[in-house]
Amino acid sequence: MNPGRLDKRIIFGTFTSVENAYQDYVITFVPVLATWSNIKPYDGNRQLQAQEQVINQTFRFTVRYRRDFTPTKDMRIEYDGSYFTIHSIRNVDDLFRFYEILGSVTDNGS
Repeated sequence: MNPGRLDKRIIFGTFTSVENAYQDYVITFVPVLATWSNIKPYDGNRQLQAQEQVINQTFRFTVRYRRDFTPTKDMRIEYDGSYFTIHSIRNVDDLFRFYEILGSVTDNGS
């Protein structure tokens, strides 16, 4: 992978419940790391879930390896106002230069 192709800004983060001023708990996105990525559509399909037709679209995110950060499946990716659930993380060439992450769009941000 040519590092010059990492041209999209993404944010890794987690969802946490936080108490607001009215003592209600709200779920909020807590950023962990902002980095550059290459994003490509990977797969898409349609399913029938709960009597509704749902379109699932999976994307492949390629990011550089960092010694100070390791992505996990518990995290979410924020890109262009959408949140992505991480399904798999793999070391692209076993040389710890790039990670390839498969993620699908999460509708409700949870």
